[in-house]
Amino acid sequence: MDKDGKYLIALIGLPNHDLALIKSLSKLSTARPRRYRVAEAAERNQADIIMLNADDPFAVMEAKNVAKVNNATQVYVVKQDKGQAFAPKLVLPINAKHFFNAVDNLPV
Repeated sequence: MDKDGKYLIALIGLPNHDLALIKSLSKLSTARPRRYRVAEAAERNQADIIMLNADDPFAVMEAKNVAKVNNATQVYVVKQDKGQAFAPKLVLPINAKHFFNAVDNLPV
């Protein structure tokens, strides 16, 4: 959690349009019980939540390295729900309801 009481979210391997959407949604979270902020590149190692592109092996590897440093909770973003064993997951396309359902229920 940052100094303003917002949970930091590191975004790894997501397309630019999803990055922009998640940044906008995190700004909307100021009126919610749990507030979020997208971590800058230098803050990744302090993130509370790592949201990564599970379809990109390099993003998965980078997220594992970041999680080793800070023990952050990971949310896997997938193109299609194919019954993958990992959880929690967020299926594309991302929308506000699915985003907040995924992050609001995390044990951070």
